[in-house]
Amino acid sequence: MEALGGGLALLFDPMTMIGLFGGVFAGLVVGLIPGLGTGLALALLLPFTIVMEPSVAFAVIVGLLAVNTTSDTIPAVLFGVPGSSGAAATVVDGFEMSKQGRAKEALGAAYTASMIGGVFGAVLLGIAIPIMGALIPKIGTPELLAICILGLCFVSSVSGRSVLKGLASASIGVLLSFIGISNQTGEMRWTFDSLYLWDGLPFIPLTLGLYALPSLIDMIHMPLLGAGMREGSKGDSLLRGIRVAFRNWFLVLRSSWIGVMLGAIPGIGTSVIDWVAYGMAVRTAKPPSSFGAGDVRGVIAPEASNNARDGGAFVPTLALGIPATAGLAIVLGIFLIHGVTPGPRMLTDHLDLTYMLVWGLALANLIGGAACLFFTPQLARFLDIPARYLVAGMLVLVLMGAFQASLSLGDLWMVLGVGTIAFLMKALDWPRPPLLLGFILGEIIERYLFISIQIYDWHWLLRPGVLVILAIAAYALLRPLFGQQRKRAVSVEGMTTRPTRAFHVASVTFASVAAVCVVFLLILSRDWSASARIGPSIVGWLTLAVLAAVIATSALAAMRTPAGLPGQGFRTAGRGAVVVSLIVVYILLSGLIGLEPALFFLVPAVFVALGGRLGWACLFFTLGMFAFTVGLFEAVLAVPWPRPVFPVFQDFIFDLVR
Repeated sequence: MEALGGGLALLFDPMTMIGLFGGVFAGLVVGLIPGLGTGLALALLLPFTIVMEPSVAFAVIVGLLAVNTTSDTIPAVLFGVPGSSGAAATVVDGFEMSKQGRAKEALGAAYTASMIGGVFGAVLLGIAIPIMGALIPKIGTPELLAICILGLCFVSSVSGRSVLKGLASASIGVLLSFIGISNQTGEMRWTFDSLYLWDGLPFIPLTLGLYALPSLIDMIHMPLLGAGMREGSKGDSLLRGIRVAFRNWFLVLRSSWIGVMLGAIPGIGTSVIDWVAYGMAVRTAKPPSSFGAGDVRGVIAPEASNNARDGGAFVPTLALGIPATAGLAIVLGIFLIHGVTPGPRMLTDHLDLTYMLVWGLALANLIGGAACLFFTPQLARFLDIPARYLVAGMLVLVLMGAFQASLSLGDLWMVLGVGTIAFLMKALDWPRPPLLLGFILGEIIERYLFISIQIYDWHWLLRPGVLVILAIAAYALLRPLFGQQRKRAVSVEGMTTRPTRAFHVASVTFASVAAVCVVFLLILSRDWSASARIGPSIVGWLTLAVLAAVIATSALAAMRTPAGLPGQGFRTAGRGAVVVSLIVVYILLSGLIGLEPALFFLVPAVFVALGGRLGWACLFFTLGMFAFTVGLFEAVLAVPWPRPVFPVFQDFIFDLVR
């Protein structure tokens, strides 16, 4: 009870509350704009959380996570375009209600169900914490190692159509985590005599490259929806929707329960949960024939389940250190940056922070729902922002934020390199969440492995708990491989396309290049001591085995499918290549004249490349982004900028600011 009160007191600290409100606002905007996504939003916020107190940083994150599935209802209902994958089921009846002049009723019911679902999930999270706190101390190091492996297998098995690609991504992520000085022996591993790599790959540029750059390239083709509330029929109002939601209170609670239970299973995303809740509502409704034709229950069920999901998803993340979603994998990294390790210690040493998250989750849902109820017309205007403004503005934040990782231009090259690879992964249906999770858990896995071998030798593999957990992990991987029918379509991160020979050939090429790189790394590791080599060797050979399986299956598929390549892929790749080229020029210019002065090239160049024209709008937008970044990074964060070759422009700017 003391920790419960301590968490509440921590939340109501003025700075923490400001962080929570800021996170809620960011989450509302993220949910509104199709194509942004939680991963991109968290990646953008990640650099700024470094300078915050842990409680403030966590409040920002929980505020964003809690409400991004609340505001995504607005484009789903008004325009039939879900703001995120979690609102796909809402479109079915919500958009029909909008066409019937009942948009406000649909939105009112959705917001109410979201608020109740979010609070319901937070309450169950608060109940689960003491139960997990009593169970976790009884788990030994070998079992914790097996749980980490289980988490990787869960995420790999549900992150895409190809389980093998998911497992390969996770293994590569673990390998990347070994770069730098070994914590066990102090030896340099895969640093290539580069001082930049001594501390390993920086987490922030890696995350921004994996999520931000591919998402920004995708946003280039995002259509303008055009804001503005539809004209409603007589009697249509938000209040009417609120009343309908309360009349269906049992449906709200049942859907919330579904969201919490499925959310606690690592890898089950909102795109699954909302359809499960929607399907349950259809099967139990009397009569069900009105679903699909504007039944408000078809809005209530998915919205309640989606917001309740976060409460369940935080349980394995906080108690076991296994993020249940791709977004929570980034959150796990933010915890580690602030010296807080999710898992057993989270429920003992940081119990006040844990309960602060519970209180924050409940309060953020109430604030987000209320904000949507009062400011829906104003929030909907964010849908009018053209892609050229969004992409150019966010690209500046990505590059400036990445620079804070180690205050080196190498961070920008890291974002560019990882982002290019991530774009290829997305195009070839290689899931990115397992790679990020593998990178985060890699150090923990190696530590648990080292301790387990030191104490138990290899007999730790025979412990009953380890055997049970590894059996579950094997089942999670094998069931999708042998228990499902082969599908004709290939899911490319939410976009279903017909696989072609070029697609499979590209997959073979990508996997082959990855395999060559892994072989090269294993050759370099032969001179290390046994203690420094054991983790990389095991993971490296496992990675090679999985990559070989990917190459074989893709090669067989290439021989069985027709030739051809979707035209959209060419258009997206072409625009993406232009953006990447502009980033390369910006980094080179930054070394010559400075990061801030080079913005006067980057912003107009991206603006024009995406369909804008040089004129007053471009000038004011460039000046605005320049003033914002200088004010934030120079005046507020006091970032020490690198000295360019020709410092006259940078010195003039900063002398003017100071």
